[in-house]
Amino acid sequence: MQATGSHVFRIDRFARVKEKVANGALVRSGTFGVGSHGWRIHCYPNGNVEQTKGSMSLFLKQTSHAMAGDATATFKMSILDQSWKPWRTWSMDEHRFTGDGWGWDRFMKLEDLEKEKHLEDGCLSVLCDVTVDIGPSTDDYYTAHEVAAAPAQELKLAPPPFELHVVRIVVLLVGGENNDGLLLWYWKDRGCFADGLVLGLGRGWS
Repeated sequence: MQATGSHVFRIDRFARVKEKVANGALVRSGTFGVGSHGWRIHCYPNGNVEQTKGSMSLFLKQTSHAMAGDATATFKMSILDQSWKPWRTWSMDEHRFTGDGWGWDRFMKLEDLEKEKHLEDGCLSVLCDVTVDIGPSTDDYYTAHEVAAAPAQELKLAPPPFELHVVRIVVLLVGGENNDGLLLWYWKDRGCFADGLVLGLGRGWS
């Protein structure tokens, strides 16, 4: 079962932010929730490391690991144009978050962003779509449980592994009007040649 959610991170006056924020420094979105986990978008306007200067770096950061534990998720990020439609989109395969961030060192070159003029009133809009694996659903559990229980419903009583012979020996007692007597049960296991006897009182037998 999965939970999906989206968040738009708007960075006002991005051109000015890009000038003021040094390489390796970030700006981050507010926390948003998907799949009982907290998330943030981390943007490095001038790259997250020395080697990525001149590019914008984007990462998805799990913020709820201390309370919610690991999270397995897939996600994608898009730069929105002035019509709020995705213009540049990158997708990330399934990743297990352990409180870390995951994303792209070189999401796009700054010169490409400036050339395309996709900043709406100087604001950069980043759309993040997140899908979190939240485990099997209740329906999945009951389906698996019913499948596991099905063979038990088909069980039938197997015949005993020996032949059972009943022999009734009547011994008349005093005043045997009621045909009271002893009942002798006799069985024989031909496989191991074991015999057994059970004696019991019989009553009302003809």
